[in-house]
Amino acid sequence: MKLAYVLIFLILSSFAHAGEGETTNFATITVEGTGQTVTTPDVVRLGWTLSEEGQTASQAMSIMTKKSAKLLDKLKKFGLEAADVVSTDVRLSPVYKDNNYQRSEIRGFVASSSLKISLRDLDRLAELYDLALQSGVTEMYGVTFDTTERDAHMTEAQQKAVHNARKKAELYAKEAGMRVGRLLMMSEIRETSGFQMFAARSSFDGEMANPIASGELTFTQSITAKYEIEPAE
Repeated sequence: MKLAYVLIFLILSSFAHAGEGETTNFATITVEGTGQTVTTPDVVRLGWTLSEEGQTASQAMSIMTKKSAKLLDKLKKFGLEAADVVSTDVRLSPVYKDNNYQRSEIRGFVASSSLKISLRDLDRLAELYDLALQSGVTEMYGVTFDTTERDAHMTEAQQKAVHNARKKAELYAKEAGMRVGRLLMMSEIRETSGFQMFAARSSFDGEMANPIASGELTFTQSITAKYEIEPAE
């Protein structure tokens, strides 16, 4: 971060020692420290929905259940672990003849099931799309790239933020003819992570090549630190 964007406050404060007549003046410096780590995603998370219509509620649910079972079997053979395939939602809705949600004559029911899938081999994403198409998946959405080492990368960013704050404080204190003393206060400002996301919803026709570049994940931590400073010897 450029020096012009760093907020530095030199505050002269007077403190009276209890039981003493002396007053000790010391200066403080407050700086913002930022730490950042960048890594390559090692997992992609995406949502799928299967929908089937039937003349009765039980028929719609039966068709959808059989279709879901076949899809889960294909995902297992594809190599996904049970923990990487999670059912998130099952719905059953009436379908009206006038195609809206007013109370009119029901012409059938739609049953749907949603899955949250984690793929750890990003090179096989196009294969997974093909499997979805062949299995009758009606929606694919919320494709998000992530890392299984999120906590470790954020911890590294936090450590860098602390070191960055100390380095800035020492730089400005030196230029002012001072040196940094004890740490008086430290607090977090913000914690962020950035990643690329594909969030389009659509129906899919035909074979699909890998449409998404995974890019990089960035983890950022910012803190505020306040130090005592004193004249350099």
